[in-house]
Amino acid sequence: MEERRKHPRYPACWRVLIHCHCYHDRERRIFDGTTADVSLGGFCVHCDHNLCTSRKVDVILLIPPLHSGGQAHKLVLRGRTGQTVLAGETGAFRTGVQFLNIDESQHRLLAQHLDARFRYHLARMIGQDGG
Repeated sequence: MEERRKHPRYPACWRVLIHCHCYHDRERRIFDGTTADVSLGGFCVHCDHNLCTSRKVDVILLIPPLHSGGQAHKLVLRGRTGQTVLAGETGAFRTGVQFLNIDESQHRLLAQHLDARFRYHLARMIGQDGG
């Protein structure tokens, strides 16, 4: 099966808050989750809420500091949910979220964090592919 993603995914475990615009749970509108992976195009999140498919969501992605005493970063983004499945290994729902209209400064900040944290991981992936 051919990979259709434009950006490589990195195994980042970051906290994310999701404001869902769905109608299933009117009492609770903001859900807490943890990313399973992050790319420049979106992320996969584990959440205790079954997020609706193909729905716009407002997201706060909390990027931890790169070093002790460093500054954490908060990206406020808009996204669209993809398929949601029940992830048996965690007991939570796993949902893909694609970024919509990410601005240049947020894109650059995310790219810098991914590069700083996963440069070695990316180099190993490229080395394994022989490229």
